[in-house]
Amino acid sequence: MSKKLSINSIFTGLGIFVLTLFLAVPVLAQSETYGPPDNIPNMPSFDSMGPSAGQQGPSEEEINAMQKKGEEQQLKGMKQGAVGIEKALKQFENTYASMEKKGIEISSATKEKLKTTRKDIETIKSAKTVDEIEAIDQQAIQDQIEALGDDVGKYQQMQGLKKMLASMERGMVSFDKQLVKLQKQGLVIPSDITEDVAKLKSGLAVIKAAKGPDELDAANPDELGDLMQKVNESRPRLEMLAKWPSILRQADQQITRNQKELTKTKALVVRLKTQEVDVSEDYSIFEADVNKLKTVRDEANALIKAGQSEEAFNKMEDEFFSKLDDIGEHQRVIQAMSNLSRFSVEFKKSMTASQKLIQKLVKLKLNTSELKSVYDQALAKGNEIVTMIKTKPIDEDTILAAMDTMESLKQDFQNKADELIGGQTMPWETKTPAQFQPMTLPKDFDKYIPQPTSVSQ
Repeated sequence: MSKKLSINSIFTGLGIFVLTLFLAVPVLAQSETYGPPDNIPNMPSFDSMGPSAGQQGPSEEEINAMQKKGEEQQLKGMKQGAVGIEKALKQFENTYASMEKKGIEISSATKEKLKTTRKDIETIKSAKTVDEIEAIDQQAIQDQIEALGDDVGKYQQMQGLKKMLASMERGMVSFDKQLVKLQKQGLVIPSDITEDVAKLKSGLAVIKAAKGPDELDAANPDELGDLMQKVNESRPRLEMLAKWPSILRQADQQITRNQKELTKTKALVVRLKTQEVDVSEDYSIFEADVNKLKTVRDEANALIKAGQSEEAFNKMEDEFFSKLDDIGEHQRVIQAMSNLSRFSVEFKKSMTASQKLIQKLVKLKLNTSELKSVYDQALAKGNEIVTMIKTKPIDEDTILAAMDTMESLKQDFQNKADELIGGQTMPWETKTPAQFQPMTLPKDFDKYIPQPTSVSQ
């Protein structure tokens, strides 16, 4: 009798607990805080009931009557408790059925919890005597009700993550389209970028396809943020790569222009030769520099096709665009020698412009001491050439040597000025509309990342 009275008390307590849980279930289904309510009471336990030591027990007839009455009360209490449990169970059954209609695959472990709990409830409901339900584990019922609530939270958490990642997937699709566009232009995406993009796409695909929380473990959602950051950090490199076709066009224009200048300069060389002025050495250097431009251009393009974009841009900067002014140095000597009468005018204009540049840099509080020293040397050499031109007969060889020195000083002046200003601006450094938009994690993303555990336990 003491055992059966204990069972009655337990199920009476269980009924109260389930009613409390059932009232909380609608709130659970709507709230962003998933799982069972806080502070769920444990199933109560009671010590054995019976006569105290030293007391005289009741008669057998009284014991039988008390036992029969106790059994009736136990059965009634257990059935009342089962009603409350069934209400909570029905709520969970409806919730999981709704999830399945939306395409969510409910795990076999969760289905087994529903099935086992339903079976226990039906056994209690149909029982005619307490003996028929003595084998039911009351603690197991409580544990399974709590577990079903936890599972609901995990499934709804998964759905929240799927909705959040929808915007990330749209950004990934746009990003991927731009990569395909570059590849169609014959450009090779650096391997580290393609690997990071592939991992990010794979992670998003797994989350999108996941039908249960346990499938999210393979997606490593906690790594998505790091991958997205790495992909975003690759955007400047991709933006530069996207400008490569335009850079090649500019390079080809420079090569074509200089090749035309070669043709024009060749005529000057021939004319000066008839005047016994030999500038063939300057022309040979000019020609070799122009041909080198074409070689550098082709080598850089080969690097791009090999996926070595950084090396390609460095080569174009150091050996192509930064050398354009140097290439014109020897051409200008030839032109100056072909028209010595214009040297004095051009010299004064050049020195005036250089002096204004120095004054501008001084106002910016930059150290122009080296620049001023080169300017003074160029001014002295230019005045020397002016004097040579006025001296008759003209010594062309001496003037030519002085011209070479003068042009070297002018180029040195320009290089030092560029360093003070911040360097020469490369074509790919000009601002253009971004082709690769940044991708960002949705707000509160971390709250929806599940822990790498399975609900099947």
